Amino acid sequence: MNIDDKDHRSIRIFFNAVIIFVILSLLFTCLLTPTVQSKEFLPPNHHYSVNYYESFGKPDLYASVLGDPEFERGETAQIEINLANKGILYGFKSVTNVDADDKTEAELAQKEFEYEKQRTVALGIKTNLTSTTQYIDVDSESSGQIIDKLAPGDILKKPLRFTIDISDNTPAGEYILKLPLTYEYQNEVRMTRGEQVNLGIRDLDHTTHYKTVDNTIDIPITIKESADFQITNINGNLSPGSSGDIEVTYKNTGEKTANDAIARIVAMRPLSMQDSEVNLGDLNPDESKTANFKISASSDAVKKSYVLNSEIRYYDDNGDVSFSDNLETSVNVEPDEGGLSFNILIIMVIFALVTYLIVDTVRTRNRKD
Repeated sequence: MNIDDKDHRSIRIFFNAVIIFVILSLLFTCLLTPTVQSKEFLPPNHHYSVNYYESFGKPDLYASVLGDPEFERGETAQIEINLANKGILYGFKSVTNVDADDKTEAELAQKEFEYEKQRTVALGIKTNLTSTTQYIDVDSESSGQIIDKLAPGDILKKPLRFTIDISDNTPAGEYILKLPLTYEYQNEVRMTRGEQVNLGIRDLDHTTHYKTVDNTIDIPITIKESADFQITNINGNLSPGSSGDIEVTYKNTGEKTANDAIARIVAMRPLSMQDSEVNLGDLNPDESKTANFKISASSDAVKKSYVLNSEIRYYDDNGDVSFSDNLETSVNVEPDEGGLSFNILIIMVIFALVTYLIVDTVRTRNRKD
């Protein structure tokens, strides 16, 4: 008896669970179905719609650089670009006659006329900035950008921002960056007249057909003329515990004169500078001048090539103080193969003097004895 009651309760629990599962499944399907239909919706074909007007015009996008389009070589900078839509709607042409006595059809035609006015709006604008030269790189993280839409007569509320890296070796002059654009615009509007209900589509009074446009806009920028420098030669070697002259030749590889130029070298231990600055005077484009630096190597310096960092301070055409980029060179420290070092000679002289004094003292005592 007890076993039958338990079996009966188990069967009831099982059937209740099945019924609950079926109800929840149906409810979930009902909630999900409209969403799936809206995502998979395709406009009905022309059999279920009518075209009352044909409009003429399309978006016309222009780009311009905000601020100064001039940059300096070796600079990492942000370039801001604004877009403007100068598209013009030229007019309309009636392609379907409307019965003046048919109020419904007249209302549909008027609605399409209003929809057609959106033809010159650029939709889903995708853009990225690209470089056409090895001297300028566009940061990939800032490259791809998307704008929802841009109506005719409008500009972007927030300009496009891209980061560019300009090489230290970039020659002065004009360079062209490319701004490819991909967007859509409304190409055709057709009114449905309610016949789309036969397809199971409701609340749809018109269909819109779009056309895709690919266009590339040139973005000109300028790299300013300025003085630029290279170390073209270095003469001189050092030996541990000695000092020597190092001759460094600087060349102005830029387009502008460096006025009152001063060359400076920074050395790290075990090297040291007795005078770290040398006046070069005016250094014209393509001109070279040699500076003589006095440098010392400590006695514990090992045989190797040591890096020297140099820079040039000068006045530009506007009378402003400017500094070159870091100019790296090196100097060799090698053992002195031509003879004994100065420190060793001093030690030998002192040793000989002490030896002489000791011998002289011993001789003097022997004479007294």
